[in-house]
Amino acid sequence: MNNKENQHSVSLVLISALTAVAFLLINLKYCILYVIPVLGIGWFMINYWNLLIRVWQTLPRDAILIKNYIIYFIKIRRWNLLGYNTYAKIFQRIVLKQPNKIAFKHEDSSWRYIEVEERSNQIANYFKQQGFKRGDVIALFMESSPEYVCLWFGLSKIGVISALINNNLQAETLVHSIKVSNCTAIIIGKEQINALMNIVNTTVDDKLKVLFASSNVYISNYTNDTTLTNTQLNNATNLNEKLKEVSKNAPVKEISEGKSSDQMLYIYTSGTTGMPKAAIMTQSRAIYMAMGAKQIAGIYEHDIIYTPLPLYHTAGGILGVSSVLLGGATCVIRSKFSASKYWTDCLKYECTVPIKHGVLTSKSGKSAKYL
Repeated sequence: MNNKENQHSVSLVLISALTAVAFLLINLKYCILYVIPVLGIGWFMINYWNLLIRVWQTLPRDAILIKNYIIYFIKIRRWNLLGYNTYAKIFQRIVLKQPNKIAFKHEDSSWRYIEVEERSNQIANYFKQQGFKRGDVIALFMESSPEYVCLWFGLSKIGVISALINNNLQAETLVHSIKVSNCTAIIIGKEQINALMNIVNTTVDDKLKVLFASSNVYISNYTNDTTLTNTQLNNATNLNEKLKEVSKNAPVKEISEGKSSDQMLYIYTSGTTGMPKAAIMTQSRAIYMAMGAKQIAGIYEHDIIYTPLPLYHTAGGILGVSSVLLGGATCVIRSKFSASKYWTDCLKYECTVPIKHGVLTSKSGKSAKYL
């Protein structure tokens, strides 16, 4: 007798037993009312026996997921009621609690929570002084680093939207990504100077020509200004120099005016079926996405997250980084993904939650955490 026949036999026995109990416990006059449901249950068990087995086997896992979702829902609801509806407001609470804890690690440097807060405040205050206001767009074209996070986070404090452009783009695709963002300024890393110079020298778009010729091209982590002399980027601003004298105090008014519906980021599609398209990421959408993944995957403040994926995409830039900005954990950022250095880095930094292609796992010897 095969397994299916065994299952049918067991089901028939159960049906018979349930029917007998119904006859014994219920007056014969009303028994028919109970026999029909019993037969229905038996029919379901015969036809969906394997499903019931799988449900039973996965019940512990599903119970944990349901519990975590309930906790997530309560936490989000509580934050909204208390007015913690933006990244800046939530992060301020975390900084007050653990100012000297390591927030980010990158290569051989470490950033404490208070340093991330102060750097992002400087960025917010500087661009506010330059006349940027809520709803303006600034393109961000840089390698992954803690400074990258501080830039878009600081801009979000004054309501400025950051367009996160793939730092590997060249030529026409780069021009397109800058144009569709409708940005009025662009921040680039020193590694992207050549890519930008190439399109500066070839573009025929009048709007881009004006942008590139103005002082609204900002270069981060740049130490040698002479290479841009007598070029179309001659007026570019050395951002690091400008930030040195800027206040580290939070822009209280702008932060208090922030709403969950505020647009925070433009995150581009990969462009596999055409040119990259910019998707709008609001404060609330990013918070719900990041906190949902954090809670369901079981990521806590003591965890160390490894983020080798580019920060201009959702997996690295939202799910990974938000474990710090919203969750109080520590995040290790790698500028460029390296398969050969992946597990070496995880062991070096003692990571408990490495991220790879949107999957959260744990280091060897500990239970896995999947997203």
